[in-house]
Amino acid sequence: MQDAPTDNLLDPNVVPPWLVDYLPFAIQVLLAAAILAAAWIASRWARGAVRAMLERRNVDTVLRGYVAGVVQWSVLLVGVAAALEKAGVPATSFLALLGSAGVAVGLALQGNLSQLASGVMILVFRPFTADDFITVAGISGDVKQIGLLHTVLQSPDLETVYVPNNTVMGNPIVNHTRLGVRRAKIVVGVAYGTDVARAASVATAAAKTAPLVLADPEPFTLLTNFGASSLDLTIFCFARREDFVRMQDEVRRAVYGAFEREGIEIPFDQIVVHQADAAA
Repeated sequence: MQDAPTDNLLDPNVVPPWLVDYLPFAIQVLLAAAILAAAWIASRWARGAVRAMLERRNVDTVLRGYVAGVVQWSVLLVGVAAALEKAGVPATSFLALLGSAGVAVGLALQGNLSQLASGVMILVFRPFTADDFITVAGISGDVKQIGLLHTVLQSPDLETVYVPNNTVMGNPIVNHTRLGVRRAKIVVGVAYGTDVARAASVATAAAKTAPLVLADPEPFTLLTNFGASSLDLTIFCFARREDFVRMQDEVRRAVYGAFEREGIEIPFDQIVVHQADAAA
């Protein structure tokens, strides 16, 4: 028996009636699936292309991933809208549903969205980069990672601190290493009656002998406070970021030794007590 002609494929006498009814819809679904598959492939390709372009321009790694992800999802959403349109679902209905869902998600996650927006601002304006030593909201540490929701710091005590990005952008940021050097302020007290000019000169000379102290800018010493038990001198000296802590130890040791040799007294805390005469 010969095959039925192609023109008779939709003939109720050739195929079951239910297949005739549902065949156009099935074709629409298959076309919609093909559009979705094409959109998925196109979105992956667009993500890779954008990442490669931004990498050639030396854009920050986190920002590259963020922009590439936005491009990928934008292409995919356009593909989903086109597939639904092909399947007979109006694109306007899909977009309205998507907008409503976006509003609901935005209200539920407004804190996270604030962090996300702050993360983008950090990546764009770059107040600090990885390995900078910063202080923000009273927290100090080396920047280990800049994420979209939080910035990761490692404190001097080797503790890992996660700081929300909206906290970072909502507070003053002190970048201690943007210029590559840091200034230390080392306070030492001398007894009242000491020759302040001589003590300051000895302290400055001692600081200059510390190997990790930079010669330029050179150290200097100022009288900064009249303390309860001492005249407080502050030694200002500079070091490279990685030498900052050890430099302070060197300067304190050098100043202590110099004061001992020169006979300059570093006083203990003192309390002066006046005793009134007993009543006659």
